[in-house]
Amino acid sequence: MSSDPTVTHDKDGISDAKAKPPAYAVLYDKVGTFLIATKRTKAYYYLSENGETVNYNGIDLTQKKGGGLNALPGGRNDENDTEKCARREFLEETGINLPPSAVSTRTIIRSFEGNSYSAAYFLADVGDVASTYSTISSYSFPNSNKIVAQIIKEKYTKRAQVMDYVNRENISPWPMDNELDSVACWNIKNENQWKTIQKWKGNQAIGWYYEILKYMRVDIFDLSA
Repeated sequence: MSSDPTVTHDKDGISDAKAKPPAYAVLYDKVGTFLIATKRTKAYYYLSENGETVNYNGIDLTQKKGGGLNALPGGRNDENDTEKCARREFLEETGINLPPSAVSTRTIIRSFEGNSYSAAYFLADVGDVASTYSTISSYSFPNSNKIVAQIIKEKYTKRAQVMDYVNRENISPWPMDNELDSVACWNIKNENQWKTIQKWKGNQAIGWYYEILKYMRVDIFDLSA
């Protein structure tokens, strides 16, 4: 792994005036373990930042939104700050904060198919990526599925209905945005997993995830693309 300064900002020639792209969080450790997600094919609620979207029929995520495919936590960069946005999006989409040991080592802004994206790379202690995966998989996402079942059963359409249910049942943790279906621990040094990631290259639905992870593999871990 390359020797990192505290933080490296890399905008790839993109001016500050254009630097407000979606931001994605990459949680990794020094041995190459990182957290990867799979996106749901349907979402039933978006409640972060006082969002009001609740749909008991589900919102299709398969049309150019990467539904059912791999993803990284991330989204709209209201803060115009890659690290702050990535931290917030990680919480909103997984239901938990990044581990206390996670330190932002690098942020990048890049172009893909005429659009910009950004990423923040959070280096955590060995074992913290796995423990984060365990918490999300064992508690946060099962709680989200419980909420979705209630939305469908009772045909909820309002934020207040969901919040009342969550508070009544004392549900915690849970993601405020129902976009991710599952998470897994992969390793950027694993050649079979890297071959899978390479297949994303150029895909208009998920191609920027390849570019984000290629940066980690090549520029952080000094491995070949």
